Amino acid sequence: MDWYNKKENKESLYIPIGVKNRKEYFAGFGKEELIKTIKASVVVMIAAIMAYIATGIYLNSIMVLLAGMTVVIIMLTKSDINISTVDTIRFMYEFYHERQVYPYIYKNVFTACEAHNYKNKN
Repeated sequence: MDWYNKKENKESLYIPIGVKNRKEYFAGFGKEELIKTIKASVVVMIAAIMAYIATGIYLNSIMVLLAGMTVVIIMLTKSDINISTVDTIRFMYEFYHERQVYPYIYKNVFTACEAHNYKNKN
């Protein structure tokens, strides 16, 4: 019996939990999210410039820039289950626009059989 337990332990496979297959700069934020953040930063910078042009106050544009970048990073950071907030919103949108009504034709088999039997009797 000891031999069987030793053999079972020797052939068992150890799979570590939480190991990612890509490099991350911090938990849930890797190269893919960095590229998306850089693209979004262009939009946030344009919004900050527009805020400065509208108000003429540097503080407003700085606040728009900081708040925008913070929101972008929070929205793109992935959780432990590898889904970001943007992914969740996209999944909800796709589910909402999927076909939700499944039309079918109701056919009462028993009524058809009864009608057939009635015709045969007469």
